[in-house]
Amino acid sequence: MKRKKEGSQSCSSNKSILCILMSLLSLLCVIVSVSLAVTYRLQAMECLAGRPIVERMDIDGRDLPLNNKIKTLTHDIRAMEDTIKILRKSIAANNGGFNGIELVGGNEKSGNILVHGRPVCDDEWQLPAAEVACRMLGFEGAEEKTTHSHFGEVSENFIMDDVKCGGEESDLFHCSFDSKSIQCDQYEGAGVVCK
Repeated sequence: MKRKKEGSQSCSSNKSILCILMSLLSLLCVIVSVSLAVTYRLQAMECLAGRPIVERMDIDGRDLPLNNKIKTLTHDIRAMEDTIKILRKSIAANNGGFNGIELVGGNEKSGNILVHGRPVCDDEWQLPAAEVACRMLGFEGAEEKTTHSHFGEVSENFIMDDVKCGGEESDLFHCSFDSKSIQCDQYEGAGVVCK
């Protein structure tokens, strides 16, 4: 079985939309992080002093009262969070999700795992493998792993069994697994709850 080398991922022409969406998602994450840091810093300054240290702020050529800017930043952050959710759903709908992985039977953060449309068997399924799967889906990691087709029965055309990961891999295919002698049924789907 050929395995994809780490670091060899590139944006091919048939995946350019996915690459663009992933780049936009990364940019939005950076913007949200910076905006949150500014908002919390400004709120902490108000709280410590009992009043705003800076009462007005020049933003984009507009002189705004500080509390209006905090409201504007909070609104902008919520709008960006909504955009990130939309991008995640859009990317997941494109070619079976990030790297061919998707969640079924749960919600946007949890479900049984399908890789290229086929389930993963829960034999040997542990939290490090769930961590890898959640990162493949664009989440920071896993809250828990699930077994026994927790989110509903799966088909019996499993893509992998006995998946064993250290937790630092970038792809489930970089973990050890069996793809030839799979003996699993519809009640043995592996799943995750991502964070």
